[in-house]
Amino acid sequence: MHVMDIVNRAVMKSGVVSSFNPDEVPEDIQQRGADVLRNEIIPDLNCDRAVDITETVIAYTPKNGKIHLVTTPLDYPNFIMESVDVTAHFLNVTQTASFAPGNPPVPYMKNLIDLLVELELVTMDGSPNPYGTLTKTDKWPSDQLGQPRDIAFWTEDVQLFEVPADFTKLYNEAKPDFVNHRYNIPFYPAYVGEVYRASDGAEFRYLHHGEMVSAEFRYSQLVYTVEDNITKMSVVFNKQAFVPPVLLVLPVPVKIINSFEEENPWDGEVVAPQKFFSFLINILAWRMAAEYGVDTEAKMEKQATVSYSNIVKNKIKREHPQDIPRKIFEYLRCKGRLAPVETNGYTGGFYG
Repeated sequence: MHVMDIVNRAVMKSGVVSSFNPDEVPEDIQQRGADVLRNEIIPDLNCDRAVDITETVIAYTPKNGKIHLVTTPLDYPNFIMESVDVTAHFLNVTQTASFAPGNPPVPYMKNLIDLLVELELVTMDGSPNPYGTLTKTDKWPSDQLGQPRDIAFWTEDVQLFEVPADFTKLYNEAKPDFVNHRYNIPFYPAYVGEVYRASDGAEFRYLHHGEMVSAEFRYSQLVYTVEDNITKMSVVFNKQAFVPPVLLVLPVPVKIINSFEEENPWDGEVVAPQKFFSFLINILAWRMAAEYGVDTEAKMEKQATVSYSNIVKNKIKREHPQDIPRKIFEYLRCKGRLAPVETNGYTGGFYG
């Protein structure tokens, strides 16, 4: 859903604008509503631990005891397309072909070209010579002047793969690398949910920074802490202990993707599960009614409260009952107080 769809519905619902025609909403009210939605409501929603936001699992390998989670800034120049179900290595693979009779074969990125054709971003004129036969379709993003923009994909292995609008760069590269190695996550996570060792699923325990350097934990492997900075979030492990690849369970936040093709610069696309849209409309209607002094403020507050209650109750995660005998067994086994037995009933995986 577009930002303007939410803003127009909210301001008309709150009575800030008496007209029922979205085209008659003044631009100053649209701009103010978009600003409140982008910079106040959505950040608060992402930080609300009572709300069950979609989660994802991403594999990372710590370097020097840290994993830095860095996403693209708002002024990132490339247009980010949909994610693709192939790896960056697959797209970087080249093949060779001769582009003119008698000329030696040269490398070209066939896998990437096939993907662009499959996504209907480019067409080929049917010539057996792939060089110079690519033509951009109207699905290829362009700026306000109609010039084609460089694009990017998030790949299956969470790599930001950048594709230039200049197709000549897809040829004559023996070992191309179109991956942007600075950015390694499609969003900025509000927090780190859980951390597991990739090899066997052993769970890492969260500690504060002081506990990490204490005598009790400074050599422990299955512990971590988090540093939240302005431009990145860092997951920190003990440097004294070898830490293998890990799996991070991260919440996927509600976010807005800027649209450079829209007439209004404050517009964009809201990326969120369907259950959040009613809440976003109602809470923005409440905020706008309060800001412009409309007498519907109390009514809008009640509707926003109902919508918030609905998304809190609509949980994706299901809490499982505790297995007390197993917890006692694991506690005694980990503390070294339990003699080895032939059968314990908890076989397989890390806890077997």
